[in-house]
Amino acid sequence: MNPRQSIDGVRIILLGEPHVGKSRLFGVFSQLGQENNNDQVDKYQHECQHYFTSSAGSKTKVTLYDTADMEKQMSLTCNYYRYIEAAVLVFNPYDKNSFDKIEYWLSCARNVSPNNTAFYLVCNTGKESNLRNKEKEVDLETCEKYVFENKLKRRFEVSMWDVEAIEGMFQTIADDLLGGTQRREEDVINSTIRLSVPNNKPRNRAEKFKKLC
Repeated sequence: MNPRQSIDGVRIILLGEPHVGKSRLFGVFSQLGQENNNDQVDKYQHECQHYFTSSAGSKTKVTLYDTADMEKQMSLTCNYYRYIEAAVLVFNPYDKNSFDKIEYWLSCARNVSPNNTAFYLVCNTGKESNLRNKEKEVDLETCEKYVFENKLKRRFEVSMWDVEAIEGMFQTIADDLLGGTQRREEDVINSTIRLSVPNNKPRNRAEKFKKLC
């Protein structure tokens, strides 16, 4: 499950505390991989690959790695952070502890990963119906300040049950890494991207995936 120096394409890792939705993000990405015969998902479901085409027209393989619950035993090795192009830092806005621990995961990754690694902060919420009587413990201003002070690439806000929004998030990250998008100065301040269902994505595939979960 460790990113390898010899692998071609772009390598992305998921980071964060247990129970913040990393496996859900990985599951959506792996469904993308199963739609294309050229894409691959390993038998242990810890690594999957998908070919992305950037808005500039370039196409490459993007490999996503999941922690596979190893963070629960604090047993992630340095190899997990090596040879990557990006790290996705995931937290639950209704659990401040998961946000506070982002600093630890960011430090672990930056100590080992290449200097040009891109870091993304993902505010991963749950089902809207389950959150009606809950208040967020981490507000937008706090997140924006963290993104700015730590020079992260972007911040996303997605629902872990919105399949197509998660697909859109990974497409945006792929665009960044493949050079299809350029970060503007205002992105540093207004870096939150709230993703909804893109118009160019069919809903039936998303519904099919939801039934499998």
